[in-house]
Amino acid sequence: TYSTDSYTLTINYLYANGDIAAPAYTQTLAYGTAYAVASPVIEGYTASVDTVEGTMGTENISVNVTYTINYYNITVNVSNDTPWGTVTGYGSFAYGSTDTLTAIPNEHYIFAGWSDSNTDNPRIITVTQDSSFTAYFIPETFDINVNSNDETMGSVNVNNEGPVTFNTPIVITAIPAPHYHFVSWSDGNTDNPRTIYVTQNLNLTAIFEIDQHIITVLSNDENMGNVIGGGTFNYGSEILLRADALEGYEFVFWNDGNTDNPRTITVEQDSSFTAIFQLRDNINDILLSQVNIYSYNNLIVISNAVGFSAQIFDMTGRLIIHEAVINQSRHQYSITVDGIYLVRVGETLFKKVIITR
Repeated sequence: TYSTDSYTLTINYLYANGDIAAPAYTQTLAYGTAYAVASPVIEGYTASVDTVEGTMGTENISVNVTYTINYYNITVNVSNDTPWGTVTGYGSFAYGSTDTLTAIPNEHYIFAGWSDSNTDNPRIITVTQDSSFTAYFIPETFDINVNSNDETMGSVNVNNEGPVTFNTPIVITAIPAPHYHFVSWSDGNTDNPRTIYVTQNLNLTAIFEIDQHIITVLSNDENMGNVIGGGTFNYGSEILLRADALEGYEFVFWNDGNTDNPRTITVEQDSSFTAIFQLRDNINDILLSQVNIYSYNNLIVISNAVGFSAQIFDMTGRLIIHEAVINQSRHQYSITVDGIYLVRVGETLFKKVIITR
């Protein structure tokens, strides 16, 4: 009998640089034996031959299978059609290498995260396959904080309480309470209402103050007497008015008919008060005690005042009738407008009368 000769099949698995990629394959085969040996799979690399095939000949066979590293495409996109930001890090990279992905927001935008929910920025990845990443950007937002310096004095209204995006217009309005007024915003601006295009977090305070009123206090004749109490005062203040008669004169009444002296008033509006002074005359006082003053329908009647002067004032202090000397024991004056009138006879007699028809 004859025996068949056998030979050795050796397959070497090498990286491109000559380093061993996997243990060599060795098998003894008889002459004429067919063989098919699959190359081992190495992650991230591609074998030069997937399967080593052939038929054993008359000598040993040695085959080298070379593994080259794979390259993968990294795609990086921006989610928004508008130019809210840019990205870097896309390209082709060798298996196992690292790649840095960076999302760069444009002004007034911020990076929100990657499409796989990762929020690292910059972000380092290890390349193992083709991959795609999308960066999401959102507009930067700003907080709106608008207050009153004192809510009893006034309130504020904001048409958009935020947060708002860059350059969003908002309208703020300061609303004073009764008897208070708006002065300015805490940044010195006095517009009210005021439109602001927001470019940063907004913190403003509306400054309110209490209303003030001018109280004017006058003397009908500074040679007869002086007055005290005028000035500028806060709404609701209680102030004291005083009329001081000079020697030989006396205070009679205020132009509104009030005879209190000193006198306390509550400030509610701009007001003017005139103190009426007169010459002090004791002899005439006795004669004037017999004078009778009264109203009847639209008439003011003065009796027993022959020889005295007569003056009639309305409640604003305006002189509407002046009689230098009364020459009748009963004298009457026709009044065309209903109201309260102050009648003065001589220098010292005053009486308030009411005309109603």
